[in-house]
Amino acid sequence: MKKLKNKELKGVILFSILTIVFNFIYSFVVKGRIGYLYPCLLFATFLALILQTLFHRKTIFELGLFKPRLKTCLKSFLVNLIFISLIIILDLIFKLTYLASSLSKEIFFELMLKVISSFFLTSFLALFTEELAFRGYLIDKLKSKRILKAIVLSSIVYGLWHLPFGLLNPFLNTLEAIIYSFNVCIRGFLFGYYYTKEFNLIPPALGHGIWDTMDYYLFGPVNGYGLIRGEDKTIYDGEFGLVGLIIHLIFGAIFFFKSLFFSAGYKPVIDKNSKG
Repeated sequence: MKKLKNKELKGVILFSILTIVFNFIYSFVVKGRIGYLYPCLLFATFLALILQTLFHRKTIFELGLFKPRLKTCLKSFLVNLIFISLIIILDLIFKLTYLASSLSKEIFFELMLKVISSFFLTSFLALFTEELAFRGYLIDKLKSKRILKAIVLSSIVYGLWHLPFGLLNPFLNTLEAIIYSFNVCIRGFLFGYYYTKEFNLIPPALGHGIWDTMDYYLFGPVNGYGLIRGEDKTIYDGEFGLVGLIIHLIFGAIFFFKSLFFSAGYKPVIDKNSKG
């Protein structure tokens, strides 16, 4: 058992160092060009798959690719939807933002179709990239420790992995980059929480998908705007703004205490077909 734990620890260290170093080097070279995230996603995913199959001699299905419970999926989806909605509501209450333009029925339905299709595509991509690598691989290898520690450690690595995307992005200042990385760390904690409810990748992937979709269409890309506009993105943005930071801290605290109780009485639901 000790040998197994040492091997798992080596895998976690190797994965963490290589993915973070790769991101810093690649982000420095491309410096925020459009689409530069994808090679970093692919590198992390393939590294996790290589370590899982060749180093640990296990199948990818053991990382959490099986049929989930509908209840867990709905909770993950709704919590993340409420999460980003509260940021928007807070922005509007304090008049930090406004709608870019009025929406006719035709534009509204067209936008809804785009949001729905984007949600499914983003959830699918998140499932087989970030969720598989950072929740599936990392938490699976750390779960011999207390579950809460596994979620925290994987979230820290996830936040650090995003740090070069912010620090070396010409469209973000240092404060925005740090807030961005910290907020990602907290969302990683939420995704990890819903992953460990069943050790299934689908619930966090759905939460990830709705967050990224809503963030893109409402706040826009890092170098642009969405439906929500304001004077200073450093204040109102959901990803790297101060309002987003406040809501992230609140949700982070709530789910940290939820995880304390869950970890103490840890009895995960394991699907009989989870081995593939």
